[in-house]
Amino acid sequence: MEKSEEDKTIAWGSWKNELVVRVFTGSRIVAIGPNDSKAVHRRLRLVEDLVVEELGSYRGYSDRRWAYLYIKNKSVAGCLFAERLAKAYAATDGENLDESRVQKALLGVQMVWVRKTFRSDHIATKLIDAARGHLIYGAVIPKGMVAFTPLTSSGAAFARKYIRESGNLLLYRPYSATSTRAASRKA
Repeated sequence: MEKSEEDKTIAWGSWKNELVVRVFTGSRIVAIGPNDSKAVHRRLRLVEDLVVEELGSYRGYSDRRWAYLYIKNKSVAGCLFAERLAKAYAATDGENLDESRVQKALLGVQMVWVRKTFRSDHIATKLIDAARGHLIYGAVIPKGMVAFTPLTSSGAAFARKYIRESGNLLLYRPYSATSTRAASRKA
């Protein structure tokens, strides 16, 4: 796998036990879970480095987190980091959470990123849909039970559009951001 600094692409082939959760013409979505090999997680760190660099997001490692990669033409076109949740909070203005308004949530979207050249291809939506259908075996998580980490204004606009008729926008603090176990791994 190589990272190209010029156009911010990361080459990504396949591996022996790759978990493909969705297939499209010329592309696929693969899931990388907490129990995947250290070699796969080292490869994933290159993707996460790029995402953190572009989004300026918090980097958190959690033993509960899943990554979903949208692979197109043997390179990463999009990435989603997600985790199982039990609760989230209603958003007050799209960027802040109201801790007095606790609601049930099952999927937490920690970070979602799409390469600039593919942003009109609905890849972020496909990634979240793949996570909704994969994270709980045999079930599809309703859009109304998807929560997001506190958002930028453009992230809030995407999240509101994504959950449209499903109810209120839900926000949460990532498990990895509040976990002492995850914090000790960062050091």
